[in-house]
Amino acid sequence: MACEMTPEEKSICLLVQCFYNCSKKDGDKETLTQEEFKQMVAEKFPCLMKDCKDLDGELKRLDFNKDGKMKFSEYLQLIAFLAKNVKREEKKKH
Repeated sequence: MACEMTPEEKSICLLVQCFYNCSKKDGDKETLTQEEFKQMVAEKFPCLMKDCKDLDGELKRLDFNKDGKMKFSEYLQLIAFLAKNVKREEKKKH
């Protein structure tokens, strides 16, 4: 019997796939370049990132090792930041 993933598990898989689909464009699937990051935000997170006016600054803030690229662990920090913002908005509703 195969295990059916829950919607939450599928959401996690989608976030991982998002990173790899966006990062492979320059040939290095382990990092997002500045351009790949901007394209990912525009295509995948347009509503959640609509108030972010400085994408270069946001990438620098998340770039803990200061290599000018976003590793998967740094991408997870972005997801955590977005999730916290969604939580804040949901809390207002309840």
